[in-house]
Amino acid sequence: MIDSDRFHETARYLLAQPRVRLLLHKHPDGDVLGSCLGLARFLAARGVDVAVLGPYECSAKFDFLPGFAAIADGRAEVRNPHYAETLYVVVDSTGVDRTGFAAGDFQRLLRIDHHIGGSDYDPRDLKDTGYGATALLIADLVRSLDPEAIDAPLATCLFTGLMTDTGGFRYTNTDAHVFRTASLLVERGADPAAIASFVHERRSPVYLQLMQRALESLEYHENRRVAVITLTADGLPPEAAALFGEDDFINLPRSLAGVEVVVQFKLAADGEWKVGFRGKGRVNVQAIACQLGGGGHHSASGCELRGEVGEVKSRVLALVRKALVEL
Repeated sequence: MIDSDRFHETARYLLAQPRVRLLLHKHPDGDVLGSCLGLARFLAARGVDVAVLGPYECSAKFDFLPGFAAIADGRAEVRNPHYAETLYVVVDSTGVDRTGFAAGDFQRLLRIDHHIGGSDYDPRDLKDTGYGATALLIADLVRSLDPEAIDAPLATCLFTGLMTDTGGFRYTNTDAHVFRTASLLVERGADPAAIASFVHERRSPVYLQLMQRALESLEYHENRRVAVITLTADGLPPEAAALFGEDDFINLPRSLAGVEVVVQFKLAADGEWKVGFRGKGRVNVQAIACQLGGGGHHSASGCELRGEVGEVKSRVLALVRKALVEL
């Protein structure tokens, strides 16, 4: 774990900046959104000119998070030479390549993350794979400088990151540190039931059409130890296609007895396959994703690939099969 002196040094460095911009990663999830919005709230309250940037839309299921409406498309700003003094912070990501921005757009970078590998930008980077979520890192960072700084809106942001990145406190990255911090966040005003409802219980009725499509694509491999879902938006009605991708269908077959790994292949609008992995602890799906240029966690990871669906599936499943044989 990162010691308090290191957290304090990085916190002081952030507060000393004239301008800070926090970068979301591709396909923003609850952890990166909660972490960025929570850190932005902490810095803004102390006079820092701070904003959260991302070159894409964020899922509306997180629109309850304080500060969500202020997230900006930063593509024009990051190329502005007048902003050379800005510190850009890569949050919950292994590097700029995972943010959707180009590496050449930045002169000064810092990284706050809990994923394996990736880029080093500054001696004050905060990276530790022992943390169950980046939101946990942000919580410790904030508390290192001001133990009383976490108010109800900040607690809501960080609890959302913890809850979503641990799979509702079910994944193998859930440990005592996660629970202690979650308890503190509830004491400071986070409402677990309300947050879970916002994230999971506001779906459109067309969600069931997407679920039907997902279940119809379900196939099994390796004596039903591997479940595969393939998602494409072709043929869906416009109202369903608009919601395509805002789902958690990958967890449906994960609940089945005997299934050790779930792989979801989702075709994005740009022709790229977004590949998601879920495991139950025995198989390190992060190691599989890393071999394909992605990353994540021991039991929840992903990557992006291009190619014909059959070739992409064969490539991915060969690595899954190898991981099972090596158990």
